[in-house]
Amino acid sequence: MSKGKRKAPQKECPECKSLVHARVSRCKNCKHTFYIKKNVKRELLAKNWRDLEAGDIIKVITGSGPYYLSKDRAGEKIMMGQKGKFEVLEIVDVGPRTCGIYGRQVCRVPMHHREWIYMGESYFNETYSTNEEPHRIKVIKKKNQEK
Repeated sequence: MSKGKRKAPQKECPECKSLVHARVSRCKNCKHTFYIKKNVKRELLAKNWRDLEAGDIIKVITGSGPYYLSKDRAGEKIMMGQKGKFEVLEIVDVGPRTCGIYGRQVCRVPMHHREWIYMGESYFNETYSTNEEPHRIKVIKKKNQEK
């Protein structure tokens, strides 16, 4: 018996019947979607943060949210926003500059205080001399999602 190279694992597209690699998430011929990649799915769920519910777990992306421009080092941003994983407690949507998420940070030691995750429009806050930018988030787990 000679040992040669094995063929790459393949699957058939149900739409156009072409053979594609087994790990492909989307057919190259007809664009049929076999599955949505995990990170893409998380980002799609986070697009409309207003649909989040109390109990959902989100991740706030480091380097996003409100910031202050350093006066000592030109162009350096001093981040003022949140980062890490949060359990959604409440969604607030009163206006374009008064909207966001109240969350409780998820960590080993239980936290009992609420953090504000700004999700409103971008603007310069003259009172505090900060640039208000919405946080970027990913949905880690929906409350009603099965394990």
